[in-house]
Amino acid sequence: MFIIGLTGGIASGKTTVANEFAKLGVPVINADNISRELVEPGTPALQNIVNHFGNNILDINNDLDRNKLRKIIIQDNKQKIWLEHLLHPLIAEVISDKIKLLNNSHPSPPTAGTSSPSIGRGIRYCIIEVPLLAESQHNIHVDRILVVDINETLQIARAKNRGQEDIQELVKLQASRENRLKIADDIIDNNGDLQELQKQVVALHKKYLGLKC
Repeated sequence: MFIIGLTGGIASGKTTVANEFAKLGVPVINADNISRELVEPGTPALQNIVNHFGNNILDINNDLDRNKLRKIIIQDNKQKIWLEHLLHPLIAEVISDKIKLLNNSHPSPPTAGTSSPSIGRGIRYCIIEVPLLAESQHNIHVDRILVVDINETLQIARAKNRGQEDIQELVKLQASRENRLKIADDIIDNNGDLQELQKQVVALHKKYLGLKC
């Protein structure tokens, strides 16, 4: 199975792109969702976070206070690195397990000389949505990197529209637009409308179906 690492800056439209691939029948694994599951109440990771930051990192329901944690890592890079060292290996392990399940649960795609490959006849590829693929080592194997690109002015405007007031501080924590583009094997330009984005997803889907594993 081919593994496509999907990444991009905050408010770039990664999830929208991932959803469009999912509509085409492509399995999508979301690293952010895994990260949230790893720090649910009662998990070892949350207990490690509480031990490190104190009980004040929890809200009144004893859930992780994400806003408070985000403010801490914005202000203190050492704390950001500590958190990444805790969570990233755990995220990578869960992703690896999910990929193994996909490989074991579906037949191999058709080989050369047979009918055209398709998701319905055996999964040709999957998408792993990893927001910080360019910024850190997740120990996640990918065969290609797909970057969702957006200009910074539009990025900030979209983030503010969805209530992300600390967008400029968060952008500073992430890789620059230029550095993300340097690692890209494929690029989706999300400076236009949804219809244009959908056309790009369909074109890439056809391309990925033709890639040799």
